[in-house]
Order: sequence, then structure tokens, then C-alpha cells
Amino acid sequence: MESKKTSTSGTIETAKPVTPITVFEAPQYLALEKQIEVILAEGPRAERALLKQIADLNIEVSNKEIDLSEETGIETKDQVKAKIEEVKKIARDKIKPLEAKLAEVKKKDDKVAEAKLHELWEEEAVFITKDGNYSVEEDPKFSAYNDQLFAFRQEGTNKIASLKEEITAIHKNMMVDAATKAKIIIKDKLAIKKAKEIEKHYRHLVTSLEEEAVAYLRIVRNINDRTLKNLEKPVVVTAKEKHAAEIKRLQEEHAKRLFELKAKQKADLEKETIRVKASHAVWQEKVANDRQAKKKTLPFPDVNAIRILKIGQKADIQSENNSYKSAVFDEKALYSGILSKAKDKKFNAYSSSFAAEKSIKNGNPSLNENTEYKLKNYLYKFSWRNFLLNNALYIAIIVFFIYCIIYSPIADKGQLLRLQPILDILENSSTRMFYALGVAGLILLAGTDLSIGRMVGLGAVLTAVLLHNGTNIVSFFGQPAWNFSSIPWVGRIVLALLVSVLFCTFFSMIAGFFSAKFKMHPFISTLGTSLIIYGLLYYATQGTSTGGVSAEIKNDIAGRWIFNMSDGTTLGVPKLIIPMLFIIIVTWFIWNKTKFGKNMFAVGGNREAAAVSGINVFAVTLGVFIMAGIYYGMGSFFESFRNNSSAGTGQGYELDAIAACVVGGVSFSGGIGTVKGATIGVFIFTALTYCLSWIGYDTNIQFIIKGVIIIAAVALDCAKYLKKK
Repeated sequence: MESKKTSTSGTIETAKPVTPITVFEAPQYLALEKQIEVILAEGPRAERALLKQIADLNIEVSNKEIDLSEETGIETKDQVKAKIEEVKKIARDKIKPLEAKLAEVKKKDDKVAEAKLHELWEEEAVFITKDGNYSVEEDPKFSAYNDQLFAFRQEGTNKIASLKEEITAIHKNMMVDAATKAKIIIKDKLAIKKAKEIEKHYRHLVTSLEEEAVAYLRIVRNINDRTLKNLEKPVVVTAKEKHAAEIKRLQEEHAKRLFELKAKQKADLEKETIRVKASHAVWQEKVANDRQAKKKTLPFPDVNAIRILKIGQKADIQSENNSYKSAVFDEKALYSGILSKAKDKKFNAYSSSFAAEKSIKNGNPSLNENTEYKLKNYLYKFSWRNFLLNNALYIAIIVFFIYCIIYSPIADKGQLLRLQPILDILENSSTRMFYALGVAGLILLAGTDLSIGRMVGLGAVLTAVLLHNGTNIVSFFGQPAWNFSSIPWVGRIVLALLVSVLFCTFFSMIAGFFSAKFKMHPFISTLGTSLIIYGLLYYATQGTSTGGVSAEIKNDIAGRWIFNMSDGTTLGVPKLIIPMLFIIIVTWFIWNKTKFGKNMFAVGGNREAAAVSGINVFAVTLGVFIMAGIYYGMGSFFESFRNNSSAGTGQGYELDAIAACVVGGVSFSGGIGTVKGATIGVFIFTALTYCLSWIGYDTNIQFIIKGVIIIAAVALDCAKYLKKK
């Protein structure tokens, strides 16, 4: 604020505004800083000063050694070696007295000094956080630590990262010729070598400074958290009391207004009733007179007066209720805002402190620090409504699994929670994983696939025919049965896999073409191909079951590794787990690390926006169908090893695959889903079926439970979509 004063000459002079001092310029803070500086100067800083001198000498030796090693003069290796030894000897002579001084500094009992330092830091933290407005970014001590660390890292760690980026960029640069590239890369690699030496020799310095800075920041963080809690507690308590009082006041006023309104309405209704009755008596008299005079009488004008009044009164009461609800909503929003503000302030302070620590550590916090931050961030954003919306179905399924585990031994069904049943569930999931991951891509495009079951039947029958030992039982279109036993078994396996994949991909590509070209919904296109496949396969084989895959091939591909356990039992590990893991990894890579995967999400999220941004929607849609066909072909190939195949093989598999995806969080709204979610969905559904069969539930009951889960999963998905919208 400006002030005016009169000078001796009588003129008015305007005084300059006084700039308020910050908390870091206050005398109390500066006095504490002097004491802290004394302790640091005698201890850690003295030690670091000596360490830096020693490190600089060692760096000088290392650089000289690198330079001499890289020289291509007329000197022999022995001469170079002698020069290096001479340089090292000179450096050692300089380092020895420094190491002696360092040993003397370290001999001092610094535990007392460290305790005193932390005590002063705490006192300082109490002072700078007392008003609840502390910001770590404005703390000069944090800036000083950051600057010192940057200086130590600039020629070491930071330079290594910068040079590596430069080498990567020069490799990709098509404008630079090969010879120039080679020169630049050799030069950068030499610089990296020197930078690594600097990084190595400065490591102790950097670590010491990091530890000191982090210790200070954590003390300030803890004190600041406590200060904010103490400052916000009375605010929250007061807000809570005011909120309760305001809600009570609103309720009382609403009740009073409602009572007065109803009383007035009652009086108005009685008054209107008397008026209408009187009016009606007059009208009746007029009717009688008109009848004698043989005149036509108009209808009674107030016939609807009471009904109209009641409608208006009902609207008035509704308006009063709406006003009350609006006032209560506003009050709750105000109270919620005060609570959120207090919560936000504490978390933002913690978040800033974590970011400061991360900066001190050059962006590399420890695992514990990262875990702590993620936990606090989760708790900060936690909402029971969102938690139940996202996890209600999983919680219900987990409760059911616990019930099965407890009920199984009680009902003499054996122990369900053992390794062998878990392996059985994994084996049952192995082929279904292919179908779920295949259809997951289509659901990601806001589509679906009703042909999965028929694709499985097609691929499984073709595989079984090719891998049958001897003449096949089944024949196609009435032709003589085939016998492929003369082909080596390796060739038959490769041929069976290729045939299964090619046929499934062909039919999937047909459905994909119509969906991509004519924007036909995949529900219709895949329904069509499903009927075509079933009709062709059933007509060709007359529904005859194949004789199954050769036992030798079946054991080699889909058998089990048998292990003898210490308790005398055996454990069978399914071989089909290997292809299941393979397809999960491949799918994750395609979805997350390829341009095609990113385009899938873009097209699924918003087809029009994807087209405008230059993505070929037709190619992406067709590509997803082709990928799905490949997955179905591979899955049906392995399916043939598990059961005898026929035209009916795979019936209902499409529903299990779609349900697994939905339970796993792949949304029918499109553009939302993960490979992890679909994988978990498959395991959940397979485990559910296994558990229901284990404890003896009827198959029809299993269908009911699956149906309920599907409806619940889709309902929750729709609820999440509507909330987001």
C-alpha cells in the first residue's frame, strides 16, 4: 500500500510500497539456517568437499588413460602403459593426503550432529509450514539441492543419456552418410566412456547428497502433513456442524412451508367448493327457467373448476418439494466441496513432496516409494460407488469360489483347493483362451461373433481327419474315407494346423468383408457364416463323429508331463498351457505395441474420428476379423486333441467366449478392454464351470448361473458407459 508524506519543502512525496517478506526471509528462519549451515559445513559438506577433490583427481586420471589408449601414434603399448602409470602415480600422491583428511572427518562422532541437524530441520519445518501454505517448489533449500545434484550429474548420468539419444537419432537420420555417421558414433561412444567414469567417481557424492535432501524433504513433509491436519480439522468439524444445522433448518422450514401451503390449499378448496355449489344452484335455476321458455341452456361453466384447482395445488406442493430438494442438494455440494478441498490440499502437498523426491533422485524413486505413492493415490481417488461398480461382479464370484472351497470337503467331494484342480482349470482354459482373445478384438470394435462354435467344429473335424491313425471313420460328401497315415507325423501336424487356420480365416474374412464394406453389424454377418459352416459341415459328414486324433500325436501335443510327488502321488502338468501362454503374450504385444493395435482401439472408440484422422477403417476391421479367424483355427486345432470331433463340436462356445470378455472388462461400447481382462475372464468362467461340476450342480443350473453372470456383467458395463457419457 502506498503512503504519502510531506517534505520539508512542502511537496507531497509518495512512498514506495513495502514488499512483504516471505517465510524464507524471516529472521527466525535465517537464524535457524545459520545453525544448520554450521553443522553441515563441519560434517557432510566437509566430507563431500574432500570426496569431490578425490573424485576429480580420479576422473582426471581416467580421462587421461582413455585419451592415451585411444591415441594411434608411434608409441608402443609399453610406452603408453608407462605414461598411464606415471599419471596414476602423480594422482595417488595427491589423493593420499586427501584420503587422510577424509578419514579424520569420518572419525568424528556425527550421530549427535545428525540428531541436532534433524532437530533443527524439524523446528524449521514447523516454522515454514505453520500457515498451511508451504510449497516445496518455493523452498530455496530444495532448489539448492536440485542445482547441486544437477551439477554433479550434468557431465555424467545426464550426458550419457543425451549421447545415447544422439546415437539413436543419428542411426535413424537418412540425410547423413555412413562415413559421417561412423565418425559421430565413435566420438559419442568415447564421450560416453568418459561420462561413465565421471558417473562412477561421483556416485558416492550424489548418493550422499540425495540422502541428505530426501531426509530434509521427508521431515518437512511429515511436519506439513501434521500442520495441515491440525489446521483443517477445526474447519471440517465446523463445516460438519454447520451442515447438520443447515439441513435441520431446511427441513424445518420445508415442513413449515408445506404445512402452511396445505392449510391454505385446504381453505382455498373449501372456498372454491362453496362458490361452485352456489354457482351450480344458480345454473340449475337458469336451466329450469330456460326449459319453461324452451331455450337452450349452455353447459355448467365451472364443471372442472375443482379438478383444475386440485391439479394446481398438487403442482404447488411438487414445486415446494423440488425447491427443498434443490436447497438440500446445494448444501450437500457445498459441504462436500469443503471436505474435498481439505482432502485435495493434503494430497496435493504429499504429491508435490513425492515429485520433489523423484526429482532429487533423477526420476528413479525406489519400489517402496512408488508403491506408497500409488497406494495413497488410490485411497485419494477411492469411491465406494465406483469400487462396487467396477468390482461387484468379481466380489460375488470370489465369494462363490470361497463357498465352493468350503462346501466341497463338507459334502465329501474332496479338497478343491489343490494344485491338480488348478492345473485342470488351466488345461480347460487353454483352448477357450484362443476363442476369447479372438472375439475380444471384435468386441473392441463394438461388434461380436456368433460363428465361434461352428468355427471350432470345422477346424476340429478337419484336424481330426488329418491326424487320425488309419482310414477315417467319417467321409466327406459320400466319397471314400481318407487315410493320411503315410504322411510323416510332423508333416501331418503342420498340415492340420494350416488347414484349420486357413478354413477358419476364410469364413471369418467373409464376415469381416461384409461388416467392413457394407457396415453390416457383425452380429448379422457372423450369424450368416455360422449357418453356412454348420450346414456345409453337417451335410458333408452327415453328422458322423471322427475317430479322434492318433493317440501318439495326442500325447505329444496335448498330453501331460507326469511328476512323482514326495507324498507318493503323481502330478500331471498339461502341455496345452504352453500354447495358451504363447497366444496371451502375442495378443498383448499386438494390442499394446503395434500400430495395428492402436488403430483397433481408435476405430472401436470412434469410427468416424478414426477415419478423419487417416486410419483405414476398412483395413483395420477386416484385419481384426482375419486375426480372429487365425485364433479360432489354432484353438480348434488344439480342441481336436481334447475330444472326438463332429459337426456339433463347439456348440455354445461363442457364448462362453463373449461372456468371458465382458466379465473381463472388454466393453461392448467399443474401444475399451485389455488382454489381461479377457484372460482373467476366461479363467473365471472356466473355474466357475469346473467348481459347479465338482460340487455336483446340474448342467442346467450351470446355464442359469452363467446367464445371470452375463446379464450382470453387461448391465454393469452399460452402467459404467452411461456414467462416463
